[in-house]
Amino acid sequence: MILVFNEAPNGKPVGLVIDVVRRGPDSPSKVSFSAVLVNGEIRSESEQLFKDLKKKKVDSVEVQMFIDTCESNENVCESQIATNLHEVSFDIEIRAAVPSRSNVGAVVNAVKHHLLRSLTARAELQYESMDVVEEGSAASCSVHQMPRPATTVLSSHPAILLSDYLFEADTPEDAQKNFEELLGLKTSFEYIDEGWERCLEINEMEAVRAPLDDTPIANFKSKDDDIGSICTLLIALSAIVVVVGVIVYFAIGK
Repeated sequence: MILVFNEAPNGKPVGLVIDVVRRGPDSPSKVSFSAVLVNGEIRSESEQLFKDLKKKKVDSVEVQMFIDTCESNENVCESQIATNLHEVSFDIEIRAAVPSRSNVGAVVNAVKHHLLRSLTARAELQYESMDVVEEGSAASCSVHQMPRPATTVLSSHPAILLSDYLFEADTPEDAQKNFEELLGLKTSFEYIDEGWERCLEINEMEAVRAPLDDTPIANFKSKDDDIGSICTLLIALSAIVVVVGVIVYFAIGK
């Protein structure tokens, strides 16, 4: 999972979530998940979600997605050029709505779309809230918490979930104000749910940061930088040779 931020011409950062498996240097494949379980079972995407709508006793299913980390255990060294490395670790819970006559494939796609859009929106908010500070190569690794979701439902369609994202110091009252200001939706405090995730405690943040601090930081230089350094060295060496040659010439002439 890679979070990419592009600076648009108007200066507004745009976040993109890329989750692909590279089959070759120029051919990324589609989004890859190692397994998708619907109510604990592996089902065909073309299969109807509810086989008999008349006898249907439940109106929801549980979908579990396990994302392929695309990691390789082979002991292979590869040269890389990077300025920032981001690792995103999460175990996220979401809810998506589809028509009752949908098949399993539509349900899986709805969950995928909700997941990627949620991560994209939260990554954009996190990026916009951070100040860009140039630091030296010896700067320690930092750990950030992305905004947590707070949700509410439409009174006319309870299956439709609306999401807002709160930072650590924000409260459900802030979400209530945002729903009213941005969407014109008047909702009571009792119908706002922020129990999807919780903020990490200080000791938990330190536990996450510890493995990163122990990771050696390498500075990678591109070939262009190496070529530029060599050219500069040759020019300086040539200047020294010219100066020495002039001194020797005048010394012999005397």
